[in-house]
Amino acid sequence: MPVKAEMRGAAPTTDPRAAQETVNINTADAATLARVLDGIGEAKALSIVEYRKTNGEFADVYELANVKGVGERTVELNENRIVLKD
Repeated sequence: MPVKAEMRGAAPTTDPRAAQETVNINTADAATLARVLDGIGEAKALSIVEYRKTNGEFADVYELANVKGVGERTVELNENRIVLKD
């Protein structure tokens, strides 16, 4: 009977989210936001910075969905990468 890979001592799988870079959406510049967040390009990143300048710091991760062009699904996909404080 063949032995399954898990039983042969195969390397354990790790959660890819554990190694993800995080970004503080209250302090990061547009280039950093665009680089770290999936689905956020340079234009949306600039919108995030402008929203923050106009409305103050984000109090909740999901407040990011108030930025034009950033939907709730985008926030969900990036939730583990977003921090509000350093």
